[in-house]
Amino acid sequence: MVEKNVEKIGVIFVHGIGEQRRFEHLEAQVRPLIDAIQRRSGDLDVTIEIVGASASVLHADQDTWAAGAAAPVRAIVRDRTGETHLHFHEVWWADVNEPYTFAKEWRFWAWGLAVWNLPNKLKSTLRGASAMVRPRFRHGLTKRDEFFARMKLFFASNVFLMGASTVGLAVYLARRLLGYSAPNVVRVFVNYLSAVKLYSQVERSDGGFLDAYRAPPRVSIRRRMIRTMLDVAAAPYDRWYVFAHSLGSVVAFNGLMENAHCLANYLDEERCKQFYGTLVGKAQSQHFLGDTGDMVPARPLWLADDDVVYREKVLEKFRGLLTYGSPLDKFATIWPARVPINVREAFFHPDAEWINVYDPTDPVGASLEAFGGPGAPFPESILQPKNYGYRAHWLLLYSHLRYLHVHKSRKCELSDAAMEWVLSGQKFSPAASPHEDRWFTPASRVETQHTLWARTMWIVVYVGLTLAAALVLPTIITLIADMSWLSSLSMRVLALVVVVSPS
Repeated sequence: MVEKNVEKIGVIFVHGIGEQRRFEHLEAQVRPLIDAIQRRSGDLDVTIEIVGASASVLHADQDTWAAGAAAPVRAIVRDRTGETHLHFHEVWWADVNEPYTFAKEWRFWAWGLAVWNLPNKLKSTLRGASAMVRPRFRHGLTKRDEFFARMKLFFASNVFLMGASTVGLAVYLARRLLGYSAPNVVRVFVNYLSAVKLYSQVERSDGGFLDAYRAPPRVSIRRRMIRTMLDVAAAPYDRWYVFAHSLGSVVAFNGLMENAHCLANYLDEERCKQFYGTLVGKAQSQHFLGDTGDMVPARPLWLADDDVVYREKVLEKFRGLLTYGSPLDKFATIWPARVPINVREAFFHPDAEWINVYDPTDPVGASLEAFGGPGAPFPESILQPKNYGYRAHWLLLYSHLRYLHVHKSRKCELSDAAMEWVLSGQKFSPAASPHEDRWFTPASRVETQHTLWARTMWIVVYVGLTLAAALVLPTIITLIADMSWLSSLSMRVLALVVVVSPS
C-alpha cells in the first residue's frame, strides 16, 4: 500500500499529580480528543491503533502496550483532502512518587503545614547561570505578592489538616474495612502538595532510583521527559506538540527549557550513540557550555566535556505546548529556581505557541504572568504563554480533572480547540460561539465572578471540615480511651476457644 498525502504529527502527554498506572493517563486523555475529532465538520473517518509489545507479563490481566521510542497509540484521520496520522506518546513518572498510603497522608499533612514558610532561596539544579534566568513578574515580585502566595498555601494546608481528622480517617477506614479506594477529589488533595514536595526536595527518603541515586527525585522525572522529546524529535513527524496537565506542566517546561550542555546528561549511552551527529554532538558557538564538575544530573562517563544536545534541531518541528491546570505561577513565586527560562538558547520556531488554560475553581492552575506576555522582560524569541480562562467545572478542585472532558451537547470544548490546533497546524483559537460561555478573558468580569464563587466554596469546605472535626475528634478520643474493654473481650474469646477446642 502506497501512502499519499499523509501528514504525521506527534503528541506527547505528560501527566500531573496522582498515581496513574502506565498508559492510564494517555488512554484517558486520548479518548476526549478522539471524540473531538469525530465532532469536527466535514466527512472524515478515524481509526485507532494500539501498538502491542512483543512480550507480556505472565498471567497479565490486560494486553501489554509497547513502551519504546515509538508511539504506543496511533490515530489515523482521513478526509477528502488526505490522511493524517496522530502518534500519541506518554511521559509517565507516577512510580517516582511515593504510593498513596496512610503514612503518606500524614507526612503530607505535616509537610503541608510548613510548605508555606519554605525559603525561596534555593540553589538551582538546572545549571547554566548565563543561559537561564528566573521567571519575572511584569510588575516585579514584591514582598506583598510573596506573602499572599504563601498565605494561600498556608490556608490550603490548613484545610488539608482539617480533613486529616475527618475525610482522611474515613477514607482510611473505608479502604481497610470495605476495600474502597479514595475518591479522585480526595486523592488530588493529598497528591498535589505531596507531588510538589517530591519535585522540590533534595533527596528521596529511600535514595531514589538507581539512575538518580542520592539525587533529587525530579532528575528521574525530567530524564523521562527529555528522552521522550528526543525520540519524538528524531521521528519522521511533520510537527509535534506537548500536552501537559498539572505538575506535568513543570516537567514539560523544564525539559523544553533545559540548556544544551545539561540536556545530554539525561541520555543513556545507546541514545547518545544513536543521535550522535544528528541531535547530539560537539558544542558550537550558539550553544551554552558550562562547568561539568557541578552538574545535576552528573556528567555520564560516555560523554565528552563539550558534548551537547542540539536544541535547535530538537525543537525544529516543535509547534506547541498546551498546559492546563498548571502550578507554574506558584513555582515562579516561591521556588523560581525550579523553573528557570533558557534565554540564550531559545531556538523555538516562530509558529510555536504556548497555550495555558486555567479555571478559577481549580486551586492548582492559574494564569501564568511570570513567563512572558505583553510587557514581559524576555526576548520575543522565548516561548511565552497565552492565557485562556476556561470553565472546566463549577465544583471546587474537581475542575482540575475535567479540562479535556467532552460534553456531547457542546462544540467549543478545550478538546475541540486543541484538536483543531493540532490537525490544522494553524494558530490556537477557542472559536467560542456567542451562546457558549466556557471560555473567558483573563482578568475579565466573568473571571471575577468565577473567582468569588471559588472562594465561597473554599469557605464552605473549611467550615464544613471544622464542624466535622469538632464532632469526630471527641468520638475518636473516647473510643481510644475505652479500648480496654476490647482487650478484655479478646482475652475471654481466646480462653473460650482454648477450652472448647479438641486436645
